[in-house]
Amino acid sequence: YEDEATIIVAPEAVRYARDIRNLWNKIDFAGVMLKNDHVILHASYVKWNEKGVAFCGPSGIGKSTQADLWNKAGAEVINGDRVMIEVARSAVMHGIPFAGSSGICQNQSVPSMAIIVLGQSEENKIWRLEKQVAIKKLYAQSGLNRWSISEVERSLTLLDRLCGMVPIYQMDCRPDESAVELLKNVLNGRGCR
Repeated sequence: YEDEATIIVAPEAVRYARDIRNLWNKIDFAGVMLKNDHVILHASYVKWNEKGVAFCGPSGIGKSTQADLWNKAGAEVINGDRVMIEVARSAVMHGIPFAGSSGICQNQSVPSMAIIVLGQSEENKIWRLEKQVAIKKLYAQSGLNRWSISEVERSLTLLDRLCGMVPIYQMDCRPDESAVELLKNVLNGRGCR
C-alpha cells in the first residue's frame, strides 16, 4: 500500500519502541505535521455538540480532570493528552495516537470550538486572551523541535493564524462541575466572568 509503512524493531530496542512517542520523535512527526499546516498541543480534547474543545496546559494542571468532568456532562473525550489542530481554511481538531496516562486516544476529527488554557484557582473565572498572550501560552504547550528555527517560525505562524480563527480562553478554576457550567455558559454565548 502506498500510504503504509512497516517499522522493524531490533530485539534490543523493543523496550524503547513500546512507547510510540519515541518512534514518532525519531521520524519527526511534529515537524512533518507543521509542514502540513498542523500544530500539536499538550491538551485534553473533548467533542461537545459536534465540535472540539481543548484543555491546554502543563502536566498536573487539570486537563484530564476537566475532560473527565466534561465526559460526565455528556461530552466525549477524544484524547487525554494531545490534540492535533489543522490550521487551513478553518481549524479542525484531530485525534492523535498518543494517549498519555488517560489511555484515551480516538481517531476523530471535528471543527474547533475553543481552546482553554487552564489554571488552578479556588474561584472559577474565565476570560478571552488577547492574541499575543494566547500565542505565547499555546507555544509553550506546542509539540515541536525548538532547536529548529524553521519549525519555531512555522509554529508561530500557524499559532497566529489559529488564534485568529478560534477563541482562546484562560480559565482558572476549581476541579469540579461548577467549572464545566461556567465554560458551557461562555461557549453558549452567555459571556465571560
